[in-house]
Amino acid sequence: GTSILPQYIASFVLPNNPVINNVVVKAAAKLKEISQASAFTEYQTGNTNEVRRQIAAVYGALHAENIVYRSMPSSFETVGQRITLPDQVLSSKLGNCIELTLLFASILESIGINSGIVIQKGHAYLAVWLVDDCCQYSVCDDSSYIEKKCAEGIDEMLVLECTQITSEKTSFEEAQRIAEKNLADTNSFEMYIDIRRCRLEQILPLPQRAQNNGVWELSIDGVN
Repeated sequence: GTSILPQYIASFVLPNNPVINNVVVKAAAKLKEISQASAFTEYQTGNTNEVRRQIAAVYGALHAENIVYRSMPSSFETVGQRITLPDQVLSSKLGNCIELTLLFASILESIGINSGIVIQKGHAYLAVWLVDDCCQYSVCDDSSYIEKKCAEGIDEMLVLECTQITSEKTSFEEAQRIAEKNLADTNSFEMYIDIRRCRLEQILPLPQRAQNNGVWELSIDGVN
């Protein structure tokens, strides 16, 4: 759906979905293995390496979920693409590039880390802020903006290939390198959508559907 208001992809990032908490708990255990502390402090320390370790812990937790990569699900829309929501990806153990990226972004937002979706021709991956910041615009069509933020010596962002959580052997560092190669292909780059900026523009998560005593209910940010 990038041809019409692409920033609305941020509505599919669902940080308050109950199943997200289960992954956060598992990520906390991974973080303790990495840094001897399980607390997600997001940007409080001002140390980009600590933020990087928190992102790596989420990667490790999702990698352990044994999700299987699949291509785009059957869809009959003439514009846009059908998307499986993050909780459905976790329950079905199936996801494609955009679905896995939205799942990762949902978990990061739930622990206070800002991220965004990079769209290139036929593919999507994640960009994550290592500092407490966001893009000036919800949609950016300049790949050099992200490249500069990721550059050595600036170190304000990293990019991550989320499909690699479905690979048995790909490390967090290798998933970064794959995404960096994608970003370097400027001919394929289409846009970057900043989730934090979208929230500031009041593009909020979709209402959540939950079953309560046999009745389906909708809630927005936990309010029925």
